[in-house]
Amino acid sequence: LWRHSYFSNETKEERIQQFLTRLILTAEPPALANVTVHASTILALILWNVAGDGGHPIIDFTAQYRSAAPVNGSLEPWRPISPNHISPNSRQIDVYHLEPNASYWFRAWATNALGPGPPVEVLANTLYSDQDAECTEDPDAMELVPNIILNPGFMEMDPIRPRPQNFATSIIKSTECPGPGKPRRV
Repeated sequence: LWRHSYFSNETKEERIQQFLTRLILTAEPPALANVTVHASTILALILWNVAGDGGHPIIDFTAQYRSAAPVNGSLEPWRPISPNHISPNSRQIDVYHLEPNASYWFRAWATNALGPGPPVEVLANTLYSDQDAECTEDPDAMELVPNIILNPGFMEMDPIRPRPQNFATSIIKSTECPGPGKPRRV
């Protein structure tokens, strides 16, 4: 509400200027800033920054993806990334079940009480999976991570206790491909 006192010495232009400075403009959120995609073979991480909220708090973010390769001359529909309504505190989301050595379009946007902002689209490529090639070249070459790293509870708890003279440790190499075997003491 605008109140005007008849005893004011303000000019009409001054009153209009005061009114305009009190007017707060609101809109949908602007496009997200610094949207990047970091892809591995079957997984991608989408990261973003918020450029503003349009005058209303951000309610949620939405992210989607689709293959960049046309199928029968057209691009496939956008696929939602779960959760469909990403927390307004989040600045990243993981995308699972991608194909290795493939190109994907990713897009993300913010939504406030007035609606969704413009989506920002990023093209990214998943990495080539050479796991099959590694396994056929030399299946014994894959060295396993010692169990002490994978399971810290495996450590000896009493470092002062002397060890027997014939105590030895070795890392067993995997002969199965793919996947790690289990290290053991010998």
